[in-house]
Amino acid sequence: MPTLPILSVYGDSIYPDSIESLQRSVLEHRNKGNLKVAVELQANIIEQLLEQKSEQNSALNTLYYNMGILQYESDNFLAAKLALEKSITLTKKTYGPLHESTLNGLTSLGLLLLREELLESAMESFSEAQYIMHRSYGVRSTKQEALLDWMSKIHLEQNHFEAADTLQKLNYETYKATYGSSDPRSVPALLKLGLWLQRSGQYTDSISRFKDAIHIIKSNELPSEVLHEALLGIAKTHYLKGKCCAGEYMAEAAHAITDNIKFDIIDKHKAFLHAADMSLFMQDEAIGNKAVRRSCRIWNQIGNT
Repeated sequence: MPTLPILSVYGDSIYPDSIESLQRSVLEHRNKGNLKVAVELQANIIEQLLEQKSEQNSALNTLYYNMGILQYESDNFLAAKLALEKSITLTKKTYGPLHESTLNGLTSLGLLLLREELLESAMESFSEAQYIMHRSYGVRSTKQEALLDWMSKIHLEQNHFEAADTLQKLNYETYKATYGSSDPRSVPALLKLGLWLQRSGQYTDSISRFKDAIHIIKSNELPSEVLHEALLGIAKTHYLKGKCCAGEYMAEAAHAITDNIKFDIIDKHKAFLHAADMSLFMQDEAIGNKAVRRSCRIWNQIGNT
């Protein structure tokens, strides 16, 4: 499960300095891994604020959220659930039931429930968060990407493949609606969709998405590591489909990183070796032999360093 952020109380003048100082101490202990101490300090903060005048209680939603995250990270399911539910209740009371301030609490509660394999309850929390996100940012907002992934995971766990497929395709549609189908900012979502289609056996559509991504990447001269990722994706899809061209794309992927300093010489040797393996396996001897020779030359360079 992902690491969740912990919120802080943002220096409002109604909060005593002692509470601000304690919250900073909580964050420090949490970052150092001292969760037990952090939980005790967070409980102290909540107790102090409860003793203050009533207008300060608007901060309690954040403080209970922080407590929920700390208990989440401490693997204390019941305490985390109670604290997050308290935070959500107070947030709705303060800002209204459909305010975007509820999103942190709802998504964190959903992740907690998902971790405990309480799938129906997790889906309810994520669905409520998605509804609020749609109202706040629009149905095609790219902000919902993580939610779509988590909801897809639940659908797959429940063998609801079509529902998961719809959500994964919706993610790309949000990027296309926001940036346009040929905008470089849509490439990560396009690659993600290509990989999803590949893994779900929709090979023809997967190849089409990877080709779209490759066209955008080359047209906009995006970094070679992005092109490398797209070429590897389409090569593997061709291989899984049992058709031509897998080795060709693997070789192009290897060439794409030849001058990229983010890949060391070992990476480049392996890239050409993989291209050779796939080409020869697919009975494309011309490309396979070239890749073998290139791999050998790089290996000789390694031996001379």
